[in-house]
Amino acid sequence: LCEEHRKLPAVAGIFLQLTTGEDGERAEGPSSPLFNPFKSRVERYERLVLKELGFVLGQFLEHPHTYVLHYVDALDLPKSVISSAWGYCNDSLRTGVSCTSPPTAAAAAAISLACRANDVVLPKSPPWWEVLDTSPDELRVVEEAIWDLYDQPKPEYLSVSKEQVDADVEEPRPQNGDSAGGLVRTTSAGARPTLSRTKSR
Repeated sequence: LCEEHRKLPAVAGIFLQLTTGEDGERAEGPSSPLFNPFKSRVERYERLVLKELGFVLGQFLEHPHTYVLHYVDALDLPKSVISSAWGYCNDSLRTGVSCTSPPTAAAAAAISLACRANDVVLPKSPPWWEVLDTSPDELRVVEEAIWDLYDQPKPEYLSVSKEQVDADVEEPRPQNGDSAGGLVRTTSAGARPTLSRTKSR
């Protein structure tokens, strides 16, 4: 979506097709009676998110792609590095890096990984990361986040029926010792879903 923009009806139509129907049957996009209510829900949730962010999304999320071309030119690197670094920037958006590290660090880490993949030596005098106004610690955090992404198993498509989605319920969280309160999502079997990931290194 960052490189190829899509309007809301197109995005809503795809997600509606993925989350409705059974046995391969899918909604018919805008012609489906489910489409307009679904699109309205997306718009409502989008407004809630924008309201919480104060409608200044650009100040919270700046893409690392903005810096890649400038950094490659500043370091006088071969153009072959650009496409690889661009791909690493794309992958960094699938992690939490964009929320925890500055975009300059993400761009620098993407260039570092791209240079390793293309056997390109980065300048050491002065240290190249100082030229890009970042630090080895910042680079390490971003690089590990991107590599952890590659350690994850390939995603599998699971066909989810409307009945299964409706079976997920929200119920009050037990208050014994939990001062935060709030809601917890449970599955139809009553078990709380958990996420776990094991590093390969």
